[in-house]
Amino acid sequence: MERREEQVVETKETKKDGITITKADLIGWGMIAGVGVALLFGIRSSIKIGRVSDKLGIAVRDLKNKSSVQVSQAIIDRAARDAADEAVTAAVRRAVDDTTVAIRDDVTRQVRDAVQNRYSEISKEVSKELKKQIMKIDIHELREEVKDDAKDLIMEKLKDDMDLILDNYNNQLENVGTIYSSIADKFKEK
Repeated sequence: MERREEQVVETKETKKDGITITKADLIGWGMIAGVGVALLFGIRSSIKIGRVSDKLGIAVRDLKNKSSVQVSQAIIDRAARDAADEAVTAAVRRAVDDTTVAIRDDVTRQVRDAVQNRYSEISKEVSKELKKQIMKIDIHELREEVKDDAKDLIMEKLKDDMDLILDNYNNQLENVGTIYSSIADKFKEK
């Protein structure tokens, strides 16, 4: 048992000159070294890209200084006209959109205000008409209608219940008849 424990300790730690180094230490130092190499590579690449960029900038400046481009006045005029047309079209679209939104908002506000202003008048008129119609109702006639409707409903319910009671009674009667027949048959046999 002791020997196995010693082997485990040996695989986890390495002793060198009295210093104990674990696997975690080795992994940590390895990661630091990897980051250092990556930084050096990045710095080297950045220097190379800077040199190429400088050379490219010099070449572009030389090309610009050595060449001249002739553009005719007709091309410049056409480009200016096209740019002006695009600017006018965009401005008109914005103006139409802004006007449409403003009109929609204004109409919405006017409708809301009109409804709010007329609400109290309409409410009073509806209330007045409702009272008038309620006053026209004949209470006696309404009572009679309610009684007739209730009577019809009760009669329908009772009819359904009576049919059920009659069916149960007939079944019970048949059972009693069967019992009496059995008793009569027994007396005849004796």
